[in-house]
Amino acid sequence: MQKTLSPRVVATVLVAFGLVGAGQASYGPALRGLSDSFGLSISSSGVMLSIHSLGAFLGVVLTTPLERRAAGRWRAGGAITCLLTGAALLGTASTWRMALLGAMLIGMNQGILTTTFNGLFATSFSAARSAAMLNLLNAVFGVGAIVGPLVVGQFTARPQLPYLLLAGGAALIAPFMWLIDDRLPARPSVSAQTSPNNGALLVGFVVLMALGVGVEASSAGWGATYLGALGASPAAAANVTALFYVVFTLSRLIIAPISLYIQPAKLVIGAFATAVVLLGLTLVPSLAAASLAALGGALALFFPNAFVWISRRFANAPTAISFCMMGALAGGTVFPALVGVGVGRL
Repeated sequence: MQKTLSPRVVATVLVAFGLVGAGQASYGPALRGLSDSFGLSISSSGVMLSIHSLGAFLGVVLTTPLERRAAGRWRAGGAITCLLTGAALLGTASTWRMALLGAMLIGMNQGILTTTFNGLFATSFSAARSAAMLNLLNAVFGVGAIVGPLVVGQFTARPQLPYLLLAGGAALIAPFMWLIDDRLPARPSVSAQTSPNNGALLVGFVVLMALGVGVEASSAGWGATYLGALGASPAAAANVTALFYVVFTLSRLIIAPISLYIQPAKLVIGAFATAVVLLGLTLVPSLAAASLAALGGALALFFPNAFVWISRRFANAPTAISFCMMGALAGGTVFPALVGVGVGRL
């Protein structure tokens, strides 16, 4: 039996996803200021991107035992508490270790929320509506990701202050998050194909998610640093990061109604092909800023539509989604670190 989500739950989750987007997108333009504040090189401070993704990976792992509990409301409430605590720590940190702990807790919030509610939205609506709702959910993530870098750009002299604002937003919705029954439906959505859970196919999807999210995290996280190396000012680089997420969000809003008519597999494959072309164009200095901004539009199509694709391919959709989410966040942990090594050398 499908689970019905009330308008209040949907609204609360949308706000939470906006905060998640703001938190993740803020790292890129904030890295330069944070590295100066703690006396680190820019390549060393980039470890914060990987620590955030590591926390997100741990958050995904935690969702599995919590999902099996008889009582609901554990994951949503716990996730928003991680965001509140982590953002407050990062906003007030006097040491680099404390700042990294804050980033890890913010990442744990993202891992728990993205797994819980992408899975819940994928299995709580009809086949036609699930793709549109997932694109809307992740579009709101993009709205937060637009606002985050813009706020950071206004406080370049105080790079930790935006995280205190993020903590305040989390505190406002925390009571509503603790009221959400976030248990997944007892049975998979009727829209899911009842094909057997093929192990090789699942591994393929895990690798696919790792690649897609790894490219997205690296592009958004290191884009501002790359543009700075080409001569852009910190404010201009932050604006391009914000524009990346403007295009990112518009792409998801536009594709939401279109996804009712196009198979998610075609959307994911098309997104990858376009991203490859745009990444190549970023190597041309005169086209780098425009290509990075446009890249957001291609990468935006990957995550929500991959979730729909996965939920339709596996009879046990929640389990498949959890494994694929682990792969996605593993990619988000490894890719930025590898790119950071390249940034340091170049």
